[in-house]
Amino acid sequence: MELIDELGLTDQFQKIPQGRFQSLRLREDLQIGSFAELRIKYPYVAIAPQWDFLTMLADTARRFPRAKTRVFAPGSNAPRPLASRKARPCSVARVKWFGRLAVEPSQRR
Repeated sequence: MELIDELGLTDQFQKIPQGRFQSLRLREDLQIGSFAELRIKYPYVAIAPQWDFLTMLADTARRFPRAKTRVFAPGSNAPRPLASRKARPCSVARVKWFGRLAVEPSQRR
């Protein structure tokens, strides 16, 4: 959320349906982490549908003449987990803002 805010996309992101959580629990009586007590602007983790989030990023990038977007691009050089070099094929959505990669390749299962 902090990065989304720094990019000036908070208002657009808030329009996407999302879930939020402030704490992580293993059981109802066992909390192992909480964002609520941190002194940050957004003390929660937002969970949003990936397609909506990537569409928002691509739409925003199109406003910049030097930005390049690639949707449904093959993931030829996608990072693989160190434990398994036999990675499955993945889909990639790349959004570049002035040469900086804003969205990394994500593996689909």
